[in-house]
Amino acid sequence: MDGLKLALRKYHVLAIGIALVFFTMYASYALAFWYGCQLLFDELLTPGDIFTVLFSVLVGAFALGNAIPYAATVAMAQGETKFIIV
Repeated sequence: MDGLKLALRKYHVLAIGIALVFFTMYASYALAFWYGCQLLFDELLTPGDIFTVLFSVLVGAFALGNAIPYAATVAMAQGETKFIIV
């Protein structure tokens, strides 16, 4: 039963981490779109500039999303260092 509790805790933490990453991604999309519209209405940027920034944010968030599968491996390696050091 100990193994089951440990596995469930691990996956709950992993799920919260993934949820935070996706929230950050979508919040960055929304912020970039909103601020780009503000700058467009104030005539400080052109639509082309706004699309460049939006796609840059999209690519950056996509790269961050691709790093998530490795987070569990890194966390496991950090946990194993306690046994190596002791």
